[in-house]
Amino acid sequence: MRFITSILLLFLVAGLAGSAQAKPKIKYPGSTREAALRCPGAGCLGSVTASPGQQVDFWIAGSDLAKVTSIKFQPADRIEVGKLEATEDTVHAVLTISPGAAIGKRSFVVTSPAGDSNQSDGELNITTFRISNLKIDNVANNNGTLTFRVTLNYSDPTGAVSSAGMNRNTSLNFTGHVIGGVGSGFMFNPEGRTPGAKSGVISFTTSYDNLQGITGAIYSISLTVEDGRESDKLQAIF
Repeated sequence: MRFITSILLLFLVAGLAGSAQAKPKIKYPGSTREAALRCPGAGCLGSVTASPGQQVDFWIAGSDLAKVTSIKFQPADRIEVGKLEATEDTVHAVLTISPGAAIGKRSFVVTSPAGDSNQSDGELNITTFRISNLKIDNVANNNGTLTFRVTLNYSDPTGAVSSAGMNRNTSLNFTGHVIGGVGSGFMFNPEGRTPGAKSGVISFTTSYDNLQGITGAIYSISLTVEDGRESDKLQAIF
């Protein structure tokens, strides 16, 4: 009888261990549920950008998320996490960024009773230099050199931007094959900018070689200004 009881206890312990809740696993964030669930992939931006004083929706995709109770940012200064809702594959939170929040990127994990998740490859990017209205035109392919014109708007409440450069994340994507952007040393002056301007237009022409027959792609771009602030990451299909 003692032998049988021991076997039953072993099965009970094994069953309890097997039923223990798995730690949450996260992928990339997004500003919408769809954007988060698509990651990683052609539609994935991999980060959410906000400015100090702003309130934003923050979605995270993954698995074993139903019992997530909090999001931990690193560094965590001046970010309030409100209205957190979790399902098995997504977490939705409304973030309030304090007007005094430091500029820069935040990595994050989520937490459930089972423990902390892995750290996401995506980020929360807090910046005051923003870009919008990305447009691609004048697309041409001459002997395998793809060229196109990029136009976008920028805003900078400090009025301090005198030049901007391609961020390392700028890229072209062709059915899963990614071609990196121009070198990080490529800088340009915002077109039409006047001293102290807080908004304006950036426009330039870029080219990529050895792309015979290619006349369209997914173009993702983010910019960095001379004081280190990094913009949103935008993308356009052309």
